[in-house]
Amino acid sequence: MSNRWIEAAAVLLMTLLLGACATPRGGSGAAGGALPEAAKADFAVAVAALEEGRYRVAEAALNLALEHAPGHALLLLNRGIARRHAGDAEAARADLTAVLARHPQQAEAHNQLGVLAREGGEFAAAEEHYRAALAGDPGYADAHYNMGVLCEIYLRRADCALRHYREYLALRSDAVLQRWVEALSRRSGSAGGEG
Repeated sequence: MSNRWIEAAAVLLMTLLLGACATPRGGSGAAGGALPEAAKADFAVAVAALEEGRYRVAEAALNLALEHAPGHALLLLNRGIARRHAGDAEAARADLTAVLARHPQQAEAHNQLGVLAREGGEFAAAEEHYRAALAGDPGYADAHYNMGVLCEIYLRRADCALRHYREYLALRSDAVLQRWVEALSRRSGSAGGEG
């Protein structure tokens, strides 16, 4: 397989990956209880900013919300996401690790830590986090997608990639990825497999 093909595949998959990960999260095993009233307005500003890609604005709003709800898992999770997208991997990792310290099965925190690990070239750690995310929420589409990307591009395990891409497609419709899976399946001569 040529490096040019791998680079083209990486660009396509990273484009899809970034589109899937920019939304504020909390549904996959989110914990922390209800937000205090005083934090809700700042959280609403943060959610809007995250959806618009204004990650530093989201971080600032989440900092204000955390003044009213120190250590709240939902706020830390979303601040970790904002910080990751803003390029502050160390601060993002600290927030996400704090969520897992209180809620070890929180799927989105594991997924985000998996992305950070993959971006840092720590592929075994990324796989461990994606597996933990899926153990906490087997129907978590983004974790299946991210595991597929890791397996295909970084670990070169087509069977693993196909399995996770297919799990993703069973949960979400994506015509581009469907065509990609069909082509990958033909190239690898695989109908699925372990991973």
